[in-house]
Amino acid sequence: LLPADRDVLAAAAILGGDARVAWVSSVAGVPAEAAVRAGIKAGVLVDAGDLVRFAHASLREEMVTSLEPERRRALHLAAARTLGKKSAAQKADVAVHLLQAGREHAAEAAKAAIAASEEMGARFAFEDAARLLEKARDAVEDLDEADDALAGRLLCALGRVRLDGGDVEAGRRLCVEAAMAGHKLGDPDLVADAALAYGSRQVEGLLDPNLTELLQGALAALPPTSRAKRARVQARLAAALQPHEDPSLPVAMAREAASEARAIADRPAMLPVLFDASSALFGAALADERKKLDEECVRLAEAFDDWRRAQRSRLRVVYDLVELGDTVAASRMLDAWTQHAERLLQPERAWRAPLLRAMLAEMEGRDDDAHADRDRVAASPDAAAQTQLGIHSIC
Repeated sequence: LLPADRDVLAAAAILGGDARVAWVSSVAGVPAEAAVRAGIKAGVLVDAGDLVRFAHASLREEMVTSLEPERRRALHLAAARTLGKKSAAQKADVAVHLLQAGREHAAEAAKAAIAASEEMGARFAFEDAARLLEKARDAVEDLDEADDALAGRLLCALGRVRLDGGDVEAGRRLCVEAAMAGHKLGDPDLVADAALAYGSRQVEGLLDPNLTELLQGALAALPPTSRAKRARVQARLAAALQPHEDPSLPVAMAREAASEARAIADRPAMLPVLFDASSALFGAALADERKKLDEECVRLAEAFDDWRRAQRSRLRVVYDLVELGDTVAASRMLDAWTQHAERLLQPERAWRAPLLRAMLAEMEGRDDDAHADRDRVAASPDAAAQTQLGIHSIC
């Protein structure tokens, strides 16, 4: 390969496997077509149409490792800029490239990692999101001048993905640290976001005094002008207060928060408010009202690719329909939940569906089907399945 062709293929190697020719041209700063043809002729690449595909991973790795460090960092920066412009779905890759572009880009990389972690969490990629955020934390801690605000943001984001991934103890600890950092910095948004992250691991029917305290502190810290954030915190606080000795109080809070969110008319911001408002209404409001709210949450979550909230809202609709006595519609919604759970590889998919199907079968008098579904749940090694089966048996 000529040196000029090798430089272009190095840009492709930095981008990773199956990079688009147009993206390689952008990163390299010159048209890539001739270099790609030369690479195919030399056996370094295989013909993949408008994609640049290396014949073997080791060839791509050799291209990267042979680069001078300064050149490698420059290509990573160019890759981050290219992916940031070309594809909104490449946020994690943008963050990874920025982390390898040099210390001067660490703050930008951390912000990109936080943004990417939100999308990754919505796809249930919690471990990948946590690893990315940990790398960003290391990069920020290595800065000559401390950036406490950004460090607090990273704590908050990492706490959320740890909680969502099932590491409850670590996640809550990180969220509390982030809230404390927010109070110290006088940053009410960070305080609120940390409280909301702490509350992202939601279990209906269980009271957590620490969560209530965090949310109340956040609501007190937020100014009246922060209408959207206040509605978000109020809805989550309403859910956190249930079960309440007077359920009408958190229900009224939830309805007020939902009304405020609709008045603001920011549809992406509306979803988490309505979702948490639904939690406050669960078991404390009529099923008709809850069903309308939960179906709205499903539509919003699907519109914004928030598959985690979409799935939880689908389950809530199942319970709403069961309470309304419409087992046929409940079964259809459960089918939809199961299909998405299998596609998203949700661990609970193996036992949640048969548990609910057992309930539906019992309501319809199909005792044999109910016993068969309960046996499927009993065979699950998941401790949560056994707990839920016990509750179901008692009820």
